[in-house]
Amino acid sequence: MLMMHHFHNNFFQQNQIITVPAPEAIVAAAAKNSDTSNSLKPNGEQYLNGAKLYTRRIEIGLGIGGGVINSMLYNVDDGHRAAIFDRFQGVKLDVIEEGTHFMISWLHRPTIFDIRRGP
Repeated sequence: MLMMHHFHNNFFQQNQIITVPAPEAIVAAAAKNSDTSNSLKPNGEQYLNGAKLYTRRIEIGLGIGGGVINSMLYNVDDGHRAAIFDRFQGVKLDVIEEGTHFMISWLHRPTIFDIRRGP
């Protein structure tokens, strides 16, 4: 408390002059800054702009995520089988049946074979 009182006496001096801008200057500065994104806009428009930006980021994230998931899926059709080549282990011994399957695209490479009997 004592330090705060000492600071208070040194901060405000007796002969200090405080200048206040004229009201016209305040109005002109407010009008100049009224069209910036940081100013307060009527009817909550600043919140709508923020929501649009946030929604756009979500859309971009979902698009990238969907593309990554799409690249990790592959289909084995009826009458076909797949063998998986792994970059670290070589050819896997498992034979992949029909259906939609998951792979790590940079690690696995499926090779699909036709196993139907010909006439």
